[in-house]
Amino acid sequence: MKAKAKAAPLFVFPLPKPEGGYLSILWQIQDDLFLFTSLDQYKKMGRSATPWLTVRNYTDLVEEKGVVLMRGDPNHEVLKPMEAQYLINQLQVYLLDDSRYKLMVTFNKHPSMFNFEDVLKDMGGLDGTAPTKPETKE
Repeated sequence: MKAKAKAAPLFVFPLPKPEGGYLSILWQIQDDLFLFTSLDQYKKMGRSATPWLTVRNYTDLVEEKGVVLMRGDPNHEVLKPMEAQYLINQLQVYLLDDSRYKLMVTFNKHPSMFNFEDVLKDMGGLDGTAPTKPETKE
């Protein structure tokens, strides 16, 4: 997963909002750190944009146990825990599913060929409507 992330180090995920529509969230990798922030904020502030979600990958147990531990720290002023979990889940799905990963590669290697509508369709939203909302555990 880390090798794929480093090969496609940026991506934009739509985050569904309860009132409808979505927010565009930029994801990027820096070493063992995954950062998520608002695309609008990133456009204004670049790398100085405040992270909405920071996910650290702890690789200490990879060789011994074959396990990577992840810890997500959301900025609770802008992101609910369920939204943070949704973003982490989507990132894992996109990195581990080859057909979805192709969208990430296109975004990074061939941006002029990238179509955000393909991501919306894949996540359940058509014609600019919100993608499928994250499921809640009850």
